[in-house]
Amino acid sequence: MPRSEPAIPAASARLRRLQARLPELSVPALVRVRDALEALLEKDRIRLSDVNAVIRAAAD
Repeated sequence: MPRSEPAIPAASARLRRLQARLPELSVPALVRVRDALEALLEKDRIRLSDVNAVIRAAAD
């Protein structure tokens, strides 16, 4: 079993928490999240670091 598999549920949970916070984010933060998600969706594979980039975009 690949090492990254246990991280998948944790990353999914982090994205769900971010989704719940979206209404509270400022417009600039929402734009950063959108940009990070667009970059993520252009790839063939989604890596944990990609999820982290989306979470960081909301925090900046």
